[in-house]
Amino acid sequence: GASTGDIIAAELARQAADMAADAFFERFFFMANGW
Repeated sequence: GASTGDIIAAELARQAADMAADAFFERFFFMANGW
């Protein structure tokens, strides 16, 4: 099974990817709306 450290690392990686996707889509959304 996965150790606690593996689980924490996976969760941090998921959150980082989430934030990157949010920033990308926000930038795309604002650009598309002429902001």
